[in-house]
Amino acid sequence: MPKESETTNAVSDTTTTAPKMVLESDLLAVKHSAKQEKDGLQARITELEAQANTIAETHTKLLQAEAEKSQLLEQLKVVEPNAARADDLATELTATKEAVGNLTTRLLGLKRENMAIAYGVDIKTFENKTEEQLSALEEALKVIGRKPNIDLGGGGASTPPTNAIEQCSRELEALRKK
Repeated sequence: MPKESETTNAVSDTTTTAPKMVLESDLLAVKHSAKQEKDGLQARITELEAQANTIAETHTKLLQAEAEKSQLLEQLKVVEPNAARADDLATELTATKEAVGNLTTRLLGLKRENMAIAYGVDIKTFENKTEEQLSALEEALKVIGRKPNIDLGGGGASTPPTNAIEQCSRELEALRKK
């Protein structure tokens, strides 16, 4: 086996034409150093590829988020006018409910007064009664045979008018006599 010092490699030198001799140990050291450098670079490449994949995934997620954002903005453009209209309708509904409540209260008051006058019953009897209770009371009064006292006008012993024209004629005569 040749000694380390005897093993040589020829290295060309541009300045001289004579071959230059290098020790095998130096070549092994350079080879080992190059292998370590290659392994380090390979590890760095793997690390950079992983970072590139992460960046690509993040970029894809960003593009998806931007697409979703633009879709939501389009939907918002459609919804905003409807939201304003919904607010207007809510205000109108509240006002309408209040008006209905006022009219219902007024109608119940008039129905109580009408029943008190028509059936000759004290109006206090009908206080705090709901519309359903008033209707039931009116039906009960009809069932027991109590007829409403409706004044058809004309007065005296004369017969009641048969139509509106006759009633108006009688009222005009009564006014002329006064």
